[in-house]
Amino acid sequence: MKDTDYHAGRGGPSSDEHRFEWDEDAPPSVAVIEAVASISDRDPIELDPLHGYVDPDALDAIFERDDANPVIGRVSFRFEEHLVVVNSAGEILVYPP
Repeated sequence: MKDTDYHAGRGGPSSDEHRFEWDEDAPPSVAVIEAVASISDRDPIELDPLHGYVDPDALDAIFERDDANPVIGRVSFRFEEHLVVVNSAGEILVYPP
């Protein structure tokens, strides 16, 4: 997962937005946990369980990549106190509280 923070004046819409990329090495559910841990400056194991906010298996299934039937869309939810947006382009946006 790659963290590419965007800040006002540097190409992003919000000074509070943190942008991460996920790839096939880790499912979106794992990438969300890593992203929120990263901007919270916490170990991923210290976070609340993701399943208390969204079904991790369903999240992964929504964005399962299939060249024959590509998925286009996004899902947003709260995780801990952060707004998380996962999109089919392999991007996760995290907005701090």
